[in-house]
Amino acid sequence: MTLVDFENELTVLAARIQNAGPNRHRFLPALSDMIAKTRKMGQPVAYRFFSLEKQLIEEAAEAQFENLPV
Repeated sequence: MTLVDFENELTVLAARIQNAGPNRHRFLPALSDMIAKTRKMGQPVAYRFFSLEKQLIEEAAEAQFENLPV
């Protein structure tokens, strides 16, 4: 896979996440993996992907506590 293909795949994944709705935090492992692969290739990662990853981490944490009894 070329770098351009990889960047396009990351952009497509980000778009899927944005349109996924309330369970979009389930894409966190895939996004984190793509970010790690990009960094491993020695390429810079756009801030928007780090920002999206941070949002998903926060959403995943919130989702863990939604169904806990009080």
